[in-house]
Amino acid sequence: MSQSLLETVAADVARVLPHRGHSRCCIALSGGLDSIVLLDLLGTLRRRGYRSLELRALHVDHALQPQSRHWAAAATAAASEVGIVCDVITVRVEAASGSGLEAAARAARHAAFREQLRDGEVLATAHHADDQLETVLLALMRGAGVAGLAAMPRLAPLARGWHWRPLLEVDRTAIEVWARERQLQWSDDPTNAQLRYDRNFLRHTVLPRLRERWPHAAQSAGRSARHLAEAMDLLDGIALADLRDAAVGACLDLAVLRQLALPRRRQLLRFWLRVQGLRVPSERRLTAILADLLGAAVDRNPVIAWEEGASVRRHRGLLYAVHDLADPPPAGACLRLSLERPLMLPCGLGRLRLCGRADAASQMAERDRQLEVRFRQGAERVRLAGHTGSVELGEVLRRARVLPWMRDRVPLVFAGDELVAIGDASLGGRAARATLLWEDAPRWRAER
Repeated sequence: MSQSLLETVAADVARVLPHRGHSRCCIALSGGLDSIVLLDLLGTLRRRGYRSLELRALHVDHALQPQSRHWAAAATAAASEVGIVCDVITVRVEAASGSGLEAAARAARHAAFREQLRDGEVLATAHHADDQLETVLLALMRGAGVAGLAAMPRLAPLARGWHWRPLLEVDRTAIEVWARERQLQWSDDPTNAQLRYDRNFLRHTVLPRLRERWPHAAQSAGRSARHLAEAMDLLDGIALADLRDAAVGACLDLAVLRQLALPRRRQLLRFWLRVQGLRVPSERRLTAILADLLGAAVDRNPVIAWEEGASVRRHRGLLYAVHDLADPPPAGACLRLSLERPLMLPCGLGRLRLCGRADAASQMAERDRQLEVRFRQGAERVRLAGHTGSVELGEVLRRARVLPWMRDRVPLVFAGDELVAIGDASLGGRAARATLLWEDAPRWRAER
């Protein structure tokens, strides 16, 4: 059995890792049984012919248990025995996020993996067939759709590389046998026995009874998950074709969306949100998006939010996916803008950089030393170059196609009391010879 396990992983290495001479793999090493076995399997393969397989390990310390530092040290020692380096990353778990401690820890761990993964590198995790069965059952209890029931893929894009699960079709019994025969040492997290966590409840209470009746339950669930993944690919193909018709830049055209049958509307909306990098909301929120954003009066700009900073907003017949909308800058904020250095804007709004022509740099540095960045306060009026008197700032922002939710967040560049630029769009006047760059800027202009 153990030899067949090694052969299974070896076949997957040859199939998944693109070039044996340039195969870079990062092992997610918790230090538990499963990840220690994966470490040993890949280390064994490297010693038995896959010498150019580049291995390293990554241990995420959630700092939730008194033993966490000991587990990190044990993981580092285990990696050292195999002859590879293990980096330890300590994360902060937002336990009060409302999603529960288990989900918050998972989110922090995944964020660390995405950040640490190198270009073209493969992250190998030790998820196995029993994990897949648990995932399918949990998805059923949530009332998940096809995407959720497709559970965990064997290989999927992740950040700048890939996420690989070489043990996904291996049951836990085979993993335990390998560990015993190899006399491996691993760490046990006491929380794995606490039944208040859903996955532990399934693992210790439900799955043993299932296996008594259906010994091959894990393999059957894995087969169903693969069928559903294929169905999901077909649905994504249909959604992609609909997106090509409905896309206006990164937005969705409501007129096109309304022409689709309800199931295709839902699928397109889910697909578009994933493309935009947003977590797909619950069915209730999805229904609210379709009902409220499609049904609101023409002169309204409704918004549906479902997690901190994430929302879908409507403006001029288009749907916008909004990420992490920052709070407006404090009232009265006024910042100096110069050629010498980029200006860090408040509230995570990026940087504003003023660039001038080289032959006029010294002149511009003197002329534009008094450039200031301010933010909208309310119903103020401003002066524009070439205009007599003042105009309403709100009307200026509307004409500049500034999105409604960004009008009190967009930087306004003034020379004295004259508004010379909105964001990085120059309005002429004293700063006309300058080039403004708004780096790391959120979406602030309407598509139409």
